[in-house]
Amino acid sequence: MARNIYKVPEAQKDWIRRSNSINKLKKINKTKNNFAIIAPGGYGKTILAIQFLSETKGKKAWITINKKNNDISSFLKVFLNALSKILQNQKFKELLLSYKGNYSLGEVLEILQLLPNTTANYFIIVDDLHKADEEILNTLSLILKSLNNSSIIIGLIGRVTIPNLDDNVLTLSSNDLTFSNDEINELCINENKHFDYEGINKIAKLTKGQALTIKALLIGDEDLINNAILTYKDLDNYIDEIIHQSWNLEILNFVLHLIFIDEITPELAVRLTGNVNAKKILYKLHKENIFLLKIDNNTYTIHDLFIDYLVKKSTAILNNEILYKIKKISAEIYFEQEDYLSAAKLYLENRDFHSAINSLIEGSKYENHIPIEKYMKFIEKEILPLSEDDIINNYYLLFEKTWYGFLCGNSKLFNEGIQAIINIIPKIIEETPEHIQTIIFLVSLYYNMSLKDFALKVVNLINNFDFQLGNNEISVVSITHNLPYFHRSMRDYSEFYDLNNEDINIIMSSFGILVESDAHILESCLKAGIYYERNNILIAAKYALDAYGNITENTNYETVFCASMILISTLKPLGAEKQISKIYNFLENYIKKWPANNLYSNLKAMVIFREINQGNLENIKNWLDINYIPKTKNLSFCKLGLYYTIVYSYIALEEYDKAIEFGKKLNLFAKNYNRPLDQIESNILLSISYYEKHLIEESYIHLKRALNISYPYNFTRQFIKYGIHTYPILLGLINQNKIKKGQVEYVETIINNISNEYDSTILGKVDKLSPRRQMILELLNEDLTYAEIAKKTGLTFGTIKNHIGLLYKTLNVQNAQDAIEKGKMLGFLK
Repeated sequence: MARNIYKVPEAQKDWIRRSNSINKLKKINKTKNNFAIIAPGGYGKTILAIQFLSETKGKKAWITINKKNNDISSFLKVFLNALSKILQNQKFKELLLSYKGNYSLGEVLEILQLLPNTTANYFIIVDDLHKADEEILNTLSLILKSLNNSSIIIGLIGRVTIPNLDDNVLTLSSNDLTFSNDEINELCINENKHFDYEGINKIAKLTKGQALTIKALLIGDEDLINNAILTYKDLDNYIDEIIHQSWNLEILNFVLHLIFIDEITPELAVRLTGNVNAKKILYKLHKENIFLLKIDNNTYTIHDLFIDYLVKKSTAILNNEILYKIKKISAEIYFEQEDYLSAAKLYLENRDFHSAINSLIEGSKYENHIPIEKYMKFIEKEILPLSEDDIINNYYLLFEKTWYGFLCGNSKLFNEGIQAIINIIPKIIEETPEHIQTIIFLVSLYYNMSLKDFALKVVNLINNFDFQLGNNEISVVSITHNLPYFHRSMRDYSEFYDLNNEDINIIMSSFGILVESDAHILESCLKAGIYYERNNILIAAKYALDAYGNITENTNYETVFCASMILISTLKPLGAEKQISKIYNFLENYIKKWPANNLYSNLKAMVIFREINQGNLENIKNWLDINYIPKTKNLSFCKLGLYYTIVYSYIALEEYDKAIEFGKKLNLFAKNYNRPLDQIESNILLSISYYEKHLIEESYIHLKRALNISYPYNFTRQFIKYGIHTYPILLGLINQNKIKKGQVEYVETIINNISNEYDSTILGKVDKLSPRRQMILELLNEDLTYAEIAKKTGLTFGTIKNHIGLLYKTLNVQNAQDAIEKGKMLGFLK
């Protein structure tokens, strides 16, 4: 029978009851407040929570963070399953069953709003949060807030501070967990150790009242304890001495065979050690030692504070041959348990690259649902540190390193990997022809190589080899490489701006073959995208409708999303809001199914973008809170679509400094990856942000950069898409003669297109000023005061004040300086 992983561990009779702390926690039964127990390792946080739950009525679930659930996607899945376990609500269970694959935080918060009403108390404890990724820690406060009005109480336990917790979360610290002298004495009596007041006081000082350290101290005999009380400062040495005193070599050897497995059963212990008495030995070790913890009746785990000590011991005591064997068996166990990354890690440590690669290939399959964040972190920790020779000689590892560099926004690492692949392509194909598809995919992402030129080489590769589809380990290849939303594709398609039929035919003869039945849809998406960027909306819509109309139930889910997004984008300037709403409704239902639910975040970003343009700002702040922004230097390619909506959201909320800071990162990313469309858009967003901060020259600089990039392609749509914001900046550039001569007609065309698409009241267009207001604007430009203007014109002070107010209203500004700047932009001032 499978173990109930959400079962609360049982309280043990020999545990010292922490009355004061338990009584503090019991108050939440009435207040319904959440709680947190935050302290360094060894203070008995877990035991305290177990004791509290054992004395509390209600349904309970326990989650322990480990390497299987320490990423955000896996944690959210486990959290919802725990919730379902204790609620025992059929509708909620059915709701969760309708979701497969991995969850995003936005999805989970929406699901939590659908919880059934109940008055009973429910508890979920999340333990060992120090093992959780930063993204989990950053989202816990949002989960707690979403449950504020429910009967569900969340307890958070760990060694790290949890950010942004509300003041109403009851928090206990190491001060609440420190053993008093009386409690130390009680613990000593339980262990049949007896000390006078002075002895107890010395134990308290030596251990600082830390439960685990006190227990470790009490394992030894009294002579050793007395000696330690007087002389030991380094308890690692003391523990070492206890082990030598109380364990024989056979027992130590037994334990060292178990250190690579997280959850140890007697059956696994027999397999790892060869000792048929493993069950008895485990039970005895658990009873007599502090480090072997019992998860349930048949499962044990080694305390993480003790693992490092044992790993050091293993290298000192066991020879390489034995260590290799232990890791091999442990890896096989993990593989059987479908923990493919843990298996691959141990195989790599054994330098068994063949088995490691098999594990990674198995783990990369869709049905195994390993979140991409988790997989990328594995590559970072386990593959990147390998020697160059090890990576070059194991092609799959080279592909993974290169893919990691691309997705994580590390263009330097990606370039190194691609160059290494290009240098040995003939050798790779000769030795492992099954990798042809992977090579084609990765090299097609190489932005310093023309995609047109590479497509010709792909045709030759396909013609010269017995090519078999379906062997690509990384991703399904497509014209837009299937990253949702057409101009967020993995490879910028600007070089196809002239839509030359010969180029399109080459693409269809190369990448088109690889994507099989989706090829026609993606060809139409490509053409629709180019016409859209050139603002040929009707032609773009024709191709977008063709793509959308050819979607079937067998179409790749990313292709469905791509076709839907390009159609939405082409319908927007046509004012077809009803049709757009229908497509969004279709997508919202479509992404509830796996694997399409991987696109939830992308869709939500597009919905937020639409809401901003509709003037609905209510949901933006919550959306920004949900979408965690990384502090790392490099931006993840997986979230590129989200990032542009984040910058636009900052602009909508008038948080221009944040928009500029993050916009600069996006702009650098676009440059590093040679992505013209992203360079255009990021410069436009930066220009808007600087303009709103009244930093006009900086605004001009970025908009001119965007124009210089877009002009050779005759792309205009991005300027028009943000037309409400770009209109006055473009006018300023024209009226102040800041546009290159060859680009004037191009920019005037953009201005006219914006003017035609948007209502004049929205743009705040002003064609001319009345003679009186023109005169006053010119006098303001001379830096005259109200009184000086009144004197010069012969008008009263009140009349001048009234006219200036009307001038500000006409120009939609708040002060004289802004009126002067806008007057210059609109050509009213020289």
